[in-house]
Amino acid sequence: MSLKIKRYVVTVILGLFLLIQASCQAEIVYEAITMLSFVPILFTVWFGGAGVFLTTSCLAALLDIAFVMVQRYNRPRLLRLIQKQSKRGTI
Repeated sequence: MSLKIKRYVVTVILGLFLLIQASCQAEIVYEAITMLSFVPILFTVWFGGAGVFLTTSCLAALLDIAFVMVQRYNRPRLLRLIQKQSKRGTI
């Protein structure tokens, strides 16, 4: 292998691991945002309209849970890609 290809391989490995790390961090952030999306329900005491606050909080939580599911779906696929490429010798 030439030096140029070896540098490329190291860069690809590092990039995939950083992508997996970023997906873990994003999952944690989205889980926190999901929990925080129910905080506006506390404002029903002052503003009333509990139905509106409850509806928007639930919809926001569902939207954020969808992103958590995407992160959990893609992470094992990325790990399998790294294993497959390392066995093949291309990474």
